[in-house]
Amino acid sequence: MKKYLKKALLLLLALVISMALVNAEDPFKIKKVTIDDDTVTDNSIVSVERENSIKIKVSVEGIANTTDNRIKAWITGYRDKIEEVSRKFDLESGDTVSKTLDLEIPNDLEAKDYMLRIRLYNDDNYVEKSYKLRLKNFISIKDVSLSSSVVSAGTSIIASVDLGSSNYEKTQYATLQASIPTLRLNAITYLNDYELNDKTVSRDLVLKIPKTTSSGYYDLKITLKDSDGNELSEKEIVIKVDNAIKFDGEGKTLVSIANPGKALIGKEANIKVLITNLQESAETYSIEIDGEKGFAESKIEPQFITINPDKAGQVNIRLNIKENAGLGKKSFVVRVKAKEKIIEELTVSLDVNEVSESLNGKKNTIIIGSLIIIAIIIFFIIRTINNIRKEDERSLEGSKGPRYF
Repeated sequence: MKKYLKKALLLLLALVISMALVNAEDPFKIKKVTIDDDTVTDNSIVSVERENSIKIKVSVEGIANTTDNRIKAWITGYRDKIEEVSRKFDLESGDTVSKTLDLEIPNDLEAKDYMLRIRLYNDDNYVEKSYKLRLKNFISIKDVSLSSSVVSAGTSIIASVDLGSSNYEKTQYATLQASIPTLRLNAITYLNDYELNDKTVSRDLVLKIPKTTSSGYYDLKITLKDSDGNELSEKEIVIKVDNAIKFDGEGKTLVSIANPGKALIGKEANIKVLITNLQESAETYSIEIDGEKGFAESKIEPQFITINPDKAGQVNIRLNIKENAGLGKKSFVVRVKAKEKIIEELTVSLDVNEVSESLNGKKNTIIIGSLIIIAIIIFFIIRTINNIRKEDERSLEGSKGPRYF
């Protein structure tokens, strides 16, 4: 008897659970969502622009009869409330209803990922869909490369920053900053309208590590902000300060660099390094450079140089500027070594420009000018020949008259 009673109870429990599951079915569903006339799916990323509105059309379907339903759209992750709610409406089983909501995008929305949420609800039930939302048409940090991730106190580190742009027109300029907060170091450069609308922008930022810096690991932050101070993009890199790498021979060698200042895309720039040996014996020096690979192919001539006491020697650094180097200020580090010890480290900056039309057209201008001069000369020669010919003809005509002796 007990055996049959247990079976009956189990059947009753299964029936109750199945009925609960049936009753738990949502009485409605979100059938389709379009944003600015584009259909979005669960994996879609919604792109928006600051100071614009997005039109959200939500189509819902009734599974059961419901009343006093609403649709709500809102963005999470922003400090203030960004939401829109529809008026109440009823749904009957099998019916489809569409509602349109407008969401205003604030002008200080940061360049990070947010969530756009769509909810269909009433007092008893709700269903929801979520989509990733981010800004479009803004510049962002695409890549950061360092001259070296390990440096010593008293040396410099160059952060070469590549920016990606998509015709960003919402600001007159932007600021790019490299900083090491714990060392209170920062370097800032500005990007203007022309650069912001370029597809590729690159900048070099130089940070001088103080001589009193202890060995250890430090966070280097690269931050891009618009003209209103809103953060557009940020990257963080860990660098190491290793004071086992020490300067040696200070005051015993003088190093100076003849910097051309400007360089042209696709052309060669020549940097002359002058080394003066103030020691009492001859010394062999080597030159190494760091941070140039992103914009140029380099060659050092000679790689080693031996200089006698109280004499000077010259080393040439030849940089072939790459076609895709990008315009603007480029920096790299020149290190002079002796006996594997760093004697001197200097930062060299180049202003990379396009080959101007005037430079490209110089030869053409000379050629055209020469042709014009030649044409003028030919014109005068022909004119002179014609004049002589006319004079000859006149002389001949005069000779046909009567002769008197």
